[in-house]
Amino acid sequence: MSVSVLLLTLNEQVNIEACLDSISWCDDVVVLDSGSTDRTVELARAREARIYHRELDNWSAQHNWAQSNIPFKHSWVFNLDADERMTPALRDEILSIAANPDEQRIGFYCAPRNHFYGRWLQRAMAPAMVLRLFKPGKVQFSRAVNPRPEGLDGAHGYLENQFLHYSFNKGLAHWFYKHNSYSTLEAVEGLKQRNGGRQAVLHQLRRLFSRDRLWRRQAFKNLTFHLPCRGLLRSLQVLLLNRGLLDGKPGIAYAAMIALYEHWIELKMQELGGRDGNAASGNDYPSAGNESIQLSGTAPLPGLDVLIPTNEPGPVVDAALAHAQRIGRPVVVASEHDGRSCLGERSAVVHPAPRAGEPITEPCVKGEWVLLLKPHERINPALREAIRQAMASPAGAWAYRIPRNEALLGRALRHGGVRSVAPVRLVRREVARWADGGDRPSLCCRSQGRVDRLEAPLWRIETEAAEQRIALQIRRAEERSIARARRLATAARPLRWWSALRPLWRFIDLYLLRLGILDGRPGFHHASLEAGEALMIHMLCEERLNAMEAESGAKARDGG
Repeated sequence: MSVSVLLLTLNEQVNIEACLDSISWCDDVVVLDSGSTDRTVELARAREARIYHRELDNWSAQHNWAQSNIPFKHSWVFNLDADERMTPALRDEILSIAANPDEQRIGFYCAPRNHFYGRWLQRAMAPAMVLRLFKPGKVQFSRAVNPRPEGLDGAHGYLENQFLHYSFNKGLAHWFYKHNSYSTLEAVEGLKQRNGGRQAVLHQLRRLFSRDRLWRRQAFKNLTFHLPCRGLLRSLQVLLLNRGLLDGKPGIAYAAMIALYEHWIELKMQELGGRDGNAASGNDYPSAGNESIQLSGTAPLPGLDVLIPTNEPGPVVDAALAHAQRIGRPVVVASEHDGRSCLGERSAVVHPAPRAGEPITEPCVKGEWVLLLKPHERINPALREAIRQAMASPAGAWAYRIPRNEALLGRALRHGGVRSVAPVRLVRREVARWADGGDRPSLCCRSQGRVDRLEAPLWRIETEAAEQRIALQIRRAEERSIARARRLATAARPLRWWSALRPLWRFIDLYLLRLGILDGRPGFHHASLEAGEALMIHMLCEERLNAMEAESGAKARDGG
């Protein structure tokens, strides 16, 4: 007797062919696709897989739907992801179980053999048992991420052989994006554990001494949601307890990535209302409706155009426009949409987005001065008055830097080097240039004249959730890694080693040297987010450098 194989897919063109090749012996391959926009379905159909479609809500629901709605050919189903491969030894083991008519167990757990940087991470990514072989209709899955089976008490077993797992085949950026969404779901689960009180802790402590190793592992994980510094503790577990250091550079890199992931979970638990969350006392940061930044009763400053860069319209941009109209003449810098169709006649529109080095010219920009104000930034009366005085001074500078008050978890960050970052924001139009293009343009001054600093800060209003903020960091890391890879391609090895230490130095600098510790928990999260972005830049840069070296080696071999 054979088994059916179930694959849950979403844009797996990179992986699907190799996965299907590893199960070419199976006569009933079922693909449940969640709306792939690449060639996943086409490639699967070419290998005679049966195709079903269902929009993704969560992975447990996908598993449960498949069991209820797909008629499998065989009484046993093995679940395999597209980035996984079946081995001959595992195939023989599951076929022997399926052929046993006396088998009473309804499910079997199996462990992955994880690969990273072309190497099996035998220790750093210690294999966690997951239910893969089961009788459809006998098992239900729960939990939105990393599905957990229900109803298997005493009726399950463990496979001796492992499947191969290549979770980084789509590149590191895909891993970061995926785990950004995973961390949101994990934060919901973690918050349930934290809010369960003493009884929930006692329940998990009892399970910690269960005979079933899966219950023990789940109880240990649930208890860790109550611990501080989970990212640091998790990385120490990977490196020391699991002996990930013996896996070399891949093991160390994975420990850093898993620490970043755990920090995202912790941040999102705080955001959702955990121990200190947004409801914490001492919330001193103004919201978008706060009177201190409304500029009520003020008229726009003559000769000032307020540039508002944005990718897409929405309530945030609407609020920014209403605010900008009390400062000067709003000008939307739209990069991926026709701003006029969405913004009406309230502002001029620069479309498409400018390129770096271009001057700021008419017809849309007409004022003597330009001020760059991002959609989530606001100006209070003190800064408006400082801008008015700077524009009116006949002996004033050609451009002005303006510091910005950051916010995190509803708190102003007054330390951590935040106010020391003061980009050029106010420039005379005749000497103004775009320093960067794309959807995040910035300004610079062409002239060699004086560039001064205004002490009154901009206020950053929190308009996005942590998941959106992290997604922006990943995008920015992708962009910056390209430029860094080009610089380091011809650099000496010591410089590349210094790049690897930048994330740690970034955290020490912001949290300790610049006194981010005085900002409390938000200061810790801010330093960790900045260090995390530095880590992503470094790892994506290394990925590009390795690809460039491999390409050069291939060309050299072809030329030889």
